[in-house]
Amino acid sequence: MPPAIKRLVVTGFILFLIPLLIQLPSGCGYRFRADGKPVGLQIESLAIPLVTSTSSSISFESDVTRVLREAFIRQADVPVVPRKEAHMVLVGKVVDVQTEALTFDLDQRNVEGNEVTYSTTSSRRLKVVMDARLIDRKKGTTVWHDPSLSDEARFQVSRDPLSTRHSRREALRKIADRLAKQVYLKTMERF
Repeated sequence: MPPAIKRLVVTGFILFLIPLLIQLPSGCGYRFRADGKPVGLQIESLAIPLVTSTSSSISFESDVTRVLREAFIRQADVPVVPRKEAHMVLVGKVVDVQTEALTFDLDQRNVEGNEVTYSTTSSRRLKVVMDARLIDRKKGTTVWHDPSLSDEARFQVSRDPLSTRHSRREALRKIADRLAKQVYLKTMERF
């Protein structure tokens, strides 16, 4: 190939490639917003009342509420105010809590001359499902609603009930943190 044609091909390729490389970081349309303002939504103020629960198996509603409020206070440029003063209200309800055994320990014993095997749970999975919605209090409309936000965490089961209770509480804290992050993203980043 003659050098002049080779230069034209290379120059054309570079001119084609530069716009692509410039647009590549924004290809999916997502833009990081560090200013704490919601995307595509005007929120003058926000109320986050106590999360309720239809589940009687645990009562960590206050933990989820606290983590939600902290997320918005720390990250968003939106005042968190009492419900009567709020432009928007973030309502959450824990609708399901499931615990299932994950791993087992086997214990073999001799009972009256018979070999007996007992299985005991050594770890469990805790899953929490939450119904959440953002309501425009002034208009009386729902901005977004997700009836099945969920997260799960694993915790160790010990022969000591206090240790097991502590492990379960830590799993609930992890779940609360991740649920709060999901709610924050739905409200502020709109996905």
